[in-house]
Amino acid sequence: MSDFRNVKGMVAIVTGAARGIGFSAAETFASEGIHVVMSDILPILDESCEKVKKTYPEVQVYAKAADVSAEAAVKALVDFTIEIVGKLDIMVNTAGLHMETGNVWETDMAKVDKILGVNLKGQFHGCKYAAQQMIKQKSGTIVNIG
Repeated sequence: MSDFRNVKGMVAIVTGAARGIGFSAAETFASEGIHVVMSDILPILDESCEKVKKTYPEVQVYAKAADVSAEAAVKALVDFTIEIVGKLDIMVNTAGLHMETGNVWETDMAKVDKILGVNLKGQFHGCKYAAQQMIKQKSGTIVNIG
């Protein structure tokens, strides 16, 4: 545990948390005593969540599948967090994807739309619904990783 500041008992949502940067963020938060809602669309989300739960049993860790490109799914993710834990202190928008698109002149626009849906709209949705809750609470932090 670091001595930077006391964050124990805070609540965080981390999107893209099944692996990579998102998983590492969720694990780091849990190590600091922060309750975490881990979100992703990957089937390994539950397994990743269980790893964090087993390593840090003193904090609450939940898995909530959500496609961040769908606005309603992100709203439901924030609503779930408030329902289960009662507040939202930190929102980390780290969900992202890349696809092999080839040459620009050969790229299918459906791929571009999918990439923008997750990488741009997903972060916007996370900011929008986290901010609404954080304004009510008069506190909170949003981190966007792109």
